[in-house]
Parts: sequence; structure tokens; C-alpha cells
Amino acid sequence: MSTGLTLAALQCCFTLTWTVYVAFLPALLAQAGLAPMWLPVLLVADQAVFVLADLAAGVAADRAGSALHRLGPWLLGATAVSAVAFLALPFLAGSGAATWMLVATAVWAISSAALRAPVAALLGQRAARPALPRLLAWWSLGLALASALGPWLTVQLRGGDARLPFVLASMALLAATLALLRVERQLPPPAPAARGTLPRRGAALIVFLAAAAALGLGFQAHAQLNATPMYLRFATAADLPGWLSLFWVAFALALWPAGELTRRLGAVTALGAGAALAALGAALAAWAPAMAWLALGQALSGAAWGVVMVSAWTAAVRFGHTGREGLSSAGLSSLLALAALLRIAVVAAQWPQQPAVQPWLAWLPVALWALAAVLLVGAAQALRSGSQQAAQVEAAV
Repeated sequence: MSTGLTLAALQCCFTLTWTVYVAFLPALLAQAGLAPMWLPVLLVADQAVFVLADLAAGVAADRAGSALHRLGPWLLGATAVSAVAFLALPFLAGSGAATWMLVATAVWAISSAALRAPVAALLGQRAARPALPRLLAWWSLGLALASALGPWLTVQLRGGDARLPFVLASMALLAATLALLRVERQLPPPAPAARGTLPRRGAALIVFLAAAAALGLGFQAHAQLNATPMYLRFATAADLPGWLSLFWVAFALALWPAGELTRRLGAVTALGAGAALAALGAALAAWAPAMAWLALGQALSGAAWGVVMVSAWTAAVRFGHTGREGLSSAGLSSLLALAALLRIAVVAAQWPQQPAVQPWLAWLPVALWALAAVLLVGAAQALRSGSQQAAQVEAAV
């Protein structure tokens, strides 16, 4: 329980730092004397840094795990750098130091990569196999809590003084990482990496990553592009924060069943089921003639996304077992960041407002999540086919 709470707190604090950053970024740019055009540029650049830094951090986590058997001090050092850079942002903006603010933003984006793929690698290297889905469910719970609070928090923070929220977010993140060090000491040492002794699984991994890309794009379209205009058909703008949280409340409630489903069925099979349910929920939301149907569709897609997240991270670290957990989980993390980058870019280009796009935009996540479900059926078949070695991989994944 304490391990799970620590993981949830870590992910919650990390996600809330992004919420605080996005809420205050327009005001910080204005204080630093930067034009509004810098807002989408900086957000896209942040996501591009996340993509590359996640991959680098995943490789570093594999090397640290196999050579040092301790990721915790490395994570703490990276988090300390991230916290200092994040803490400096409102002070640099307030003093008009635009260049140094941009430098601090880059340092924060790069160093914060230590709290995505490396944490998943730590769990993959050190946690017992049956406990992995449960621990990843706790980790995902932190994402759910922060994301549910996000719409309300954004409304409350805008227009206020950025310094105190940035200080509190930085200190909370550092405290959660310190707690992670204690968790790491309680976990057993990593198993020796035995590269070259595992069955080949390249085809299944490629299909899994393709499905992950479709899942990430579908999520960005459904939760970030479509949710607000869908709700505004039946609700007022003042009611939006509560309705937007529904997806994440359902996500949180589904995490424990998601962990059990992943443990019993296997990660790839559970992931395929989650993708299919997410497509069904998105279709229901796109069709909805009334708020009740829209809420049902959003709740179903949120619960399905909980299954997707737990099973996807479980599959990612098990594809990397043993010795490549960091790289394989970094691949998943980078694809999700790339999907966010593309969403920010198309919003900046005002693509979703185009009359030719709007009629089918609501159905885009349905198609993407259904495609992912089909791809995952192919991944499961690739794991089963061929030989006894392939069966060994399916048991591991």
C-alpha cells in the first residue's frame, strides 16, 4: 500500500507541475516580454524535448539499473535539477530575463524525463511479475487525480501570482521523489540482464508500438480536442470543469479492475480489450443526442483508458525484460508525447476549426482506437505463432 501511494503521489505531483506550467505560461511569456506567438512554439518544443529526453532517459535507466543496481539517487538528482529549473521560471519571467527563462524551460523539460520511463523501468526491473500491473495501476491513479483536478485548477490559477504555485509544485515533486528512494530500498535487487537468451519478439513489439501511437493520437483527439465542444452542446462553460473530470473519475475507478484484468489475461490481450472499449465509448459520445448519453460515453471511454494505461505500461516493460525495460517503456512514453505534440501543432494551426474537418473529428478517436484494437490482435497472434519460444514471450508479456 505504501509503495502504491508513493507511486501515485509521484505521478500526481509530476502531472500537476505541467498543469501549473500551462496555466501560467501565457502570463509568464508576457512578463518576460515575449510575444503571444511564443506560446504554441514553446509548448510544441516542450513536447519535442520530452520525446527525445524520454528515449535518452530510458537508455540511461537501463544502464544505471544493470551497472549500479540503484536508480533512486539518479532519479533524485534529475528531479532536483528539474525542481530548481521549474521554480526559477516565474522569477526569471518577472525580471524580464526572457533568454534565461527559455533556458530554464529547456532544462526543466529535459530533466523531468527522469520521472516517466525510468520509473516504469524501475518497476519492471525490481517488482515481482504478478505485482507489476497493480503497481502500475497505483502509478496511473496519480495521473487520474491530477488530470481530474486539472480543469478546476487551471480556472483557479489563471490571473494569480505564479510564484507560490511553482514553489509548492516543485517542493511536492521533490518530496515525492525522496519517498521513491525509500520504496526502491524495499524492492528486491534487479534480476541479472540476460540479453540474447530471450525469444525474438521484434514483429510483436513493432505492432505494439504502432498500436500505442494510434492509442495516443486517439486520446488526444477524444479528451483534448473533442470533449469540450461535445459538452458545450448540452452544458454551459461554467459547468465544464466538472464534466471534463468525468473521464478521469471513471479512469481512476477502473484502475484496480484494470490491474486484475492485465494480470489474468496478459498485457497485450487486456490492452486490445481496453482499446475496443475505448472506441465504443468514443462512438457513443460522438453519437450522443443528450447529456446522459454523452456522459455515459465519456465514462466508458475513461474507464477503458484506465485499462489501456495499465496494460500498455505493463506490456512495455515486459517487452523489455530483461535489461531493456527503460528503452521499451521510453518508446511508449515518447509516442504519447509525440501525440501531444501533434495535437498542440494542429490546434495552433486552427485545423480543428476548419469546416471540412469538424464533421468527422468526433469520429477520429473511434477509428484510431478501433485500429489499435485490430493491431493488438495481430500483436497477440505474433506472440503465439511460430514456436515454443514465441509462447515463452507471450507468457512474459
